[in-house]
Amino acid sequence: VHIPPDMLDIVSSRNTQKTVSGVDYRKYLHQWICLPDMQVYVHARKVNEQLSDIFYKDDLNWLKGVGCYAWDTPEILRCKQSMKLQSENLYRSKGIEHFKDYTVVMDTPVYETCKQSAKNLSELNYRSDYVTNIMGKNTAPAVTVDTERVRQANYIQSENFYKEANKMFMPTGYTLPYDTPLNKQAKANSIITSNMKYREAYDLMKARSYKLDPEGVNFVTIRKANKVMNE
Repeated sequence: VHIPPDMLDIVSSRNTQKTVSGVDYRKYLHQWICLPDMQVYVHARKVNEQLSDIFYKDDLNWLKGVGCYAWDTPEILRCKQSMKLQSENLYRSKGIEHFKDYTVVMDTPVYETCKQSAKNLSELNYRSDYVTNIMGKNTAPAVTVDTERVRQANYIQSENFYKEANKMFMPTGYTLPYDTPLNKQAKANSIITSNMKYREAYDLMKARSYKLDPEGVNFVTIRKANKVMNE
């Protein structure tokens, strides 16, 4: 299909697009030429310089730093001093340097008091004199007031010494006959109370006074029952 480029619709669309398009709307029809020494241009330049912040602060920026160094301003010096006061390393540096010459005093009153207290509380120091000089060398007398008191108390409380006089006064060489009434009664009492003597006659008579009949009713019944079960 070939469409002619000069059709009425195509021409109308092209004209409409040119009218609506911002490109053709903003197209400069001609260039204005302004000379640099024109009165309007000079006036605009002065107004721009007066309103410009850069030109306004140009003199101030040029004056900055004149007459003093940038590192000696009061704010910087105050910050440096604050840093020195707050620095932990600078605060401890003098103390660390003085550690080289630091020595511990060994004979302070507190230290000497602790040493003396340790000696006073030590059990070894308390008993050392006795262990080295007295222990194993002292010999006590054989007879003292305490030993005699203990010996007498033992004699008074002893059962053997208490019965010794009675044993000494007992008659010797005297014997009692075996057939006295008291001895016979004691023997009879022992026999009566003896369980072995009590059951002796019963054990002799046991299983001898009666016999079982092999043809009795019980034996016959048991024999028949066994016979039936075996069949």
